[in-house]
Amino acid sequence: MDGETLKAVGQTAGLAGIAIALATFVFRDIIRRNIFPNLTRMQGYRLLRLIVVLSSVLAALGIAAWVLVTVQEEKTPEEKLKEKAEAAIKVPSEDLSSFADFLKQPGSRIVRIHQREDGKFIEAAGIQGGGSYYSFLSGSQEYGLGSDLGYTNGKFYTGFAGADYGYLVSLGDTPLDKLVAANQEPPGWLDTISPDAWRYIWTYSPPTDIEKIREHQDAARALIIGGTTMSEQVAAIEGNSYLLRSIRFGDADILIAFRSHRKLDDNSFIVAGRIVKNFSTPVIVDSE
Repeated sequence: MDGETLKAVGQTAGLAGIAIALATFVFRDIIRRNIFPNLTRMQGYRLLRLIVVLSSVLAALGIAAWVLVTVQEEKTPEEKLKEKAEAAIKVPSEDLSSFADFLKQPGSRIVRIHQREDGKFIEAAGIQGGGSYYSFLSGSQEYGLGSDLGYTNGKFYTGFAGADYGYLVSLGDTPLDKLVAANQEPPGWLDTISPDAWRYIWTYSPPTDIEKIREHQDAARALIIGGTTMSEQVAAIEGNSYLLRSIRFGDADILIAFRSHRKLDDNSFIVAGRIVKNFSTPVIVDSE
């Protein structure tokens, strides 16, 4: 079979045509050798059956490949962008395996969170916020659906709209299992923040008056408790654990323990964690 023939078949019938043509030419040569007179009837029958079966398999594989390629080519730019976005926020199987035991525990979550600056194509695919936000309450990465955690400019942050605010504090390389088992009493292993700061983030009660709320919002930019700085943003560091107090008026007030397990090549982080304490839903009370 010469190259020109293959080229012509490929241009006309694609992968399926090439597969069928190859099978035809290969088995045609076998038949041309006139070996059948040297075979018994049973051997001849078996050889013919083999030729038919192999030809059918090759043809089927060629047709399947053609269908696959055709379907891929027929996808719209929007569909291709959506596939790319979904792949970008998918947690790799190796990370799911690393946290398999943790994820069996109620309320435990894992997410791949993108830096705001890197997620434009994800947002273009219809995921509001570009995969750079996460709600530990709902498990959504869509901005505006109760977001607790954001990631931008190399930092994790909280407090996104209106009167909402919160505090983040880094606990270094503290094992996540140890962190989620703690309570408001400073644990014996605590050596990265002050005991006062630990108690504060566990027991803090937000105000209800809007003027006081605004004061606490401003203070959340850099609040120092017992020598420890607590802020609405903190450096995103691979292998670090954090406590996050997320205060969303009229929605939820929760304390979250999470760990930035690893940073991927596209600057996204694999984050695992869960809510360790639920507080009363904060409300704004009209002072008039």
